[in-house]
Amino acid sequence: MGADNAWLFFTYFITVAYLAVTHAGQLSTSR
Repeated sequence: MGADNAWLFFTYFITVAYLAVTHAGQLSTSR
C-alpha cells in the first residue's frame, strides 16, 4: 500500500543527496 510513497520518498532523498554532494564538490573544486 505505502510502497509507492516510500519509493517516491527514497528517490527524492537520493536525488537531493546527489545534488548536495555535487554542489559541495563544485564548491571545493572552484576553491
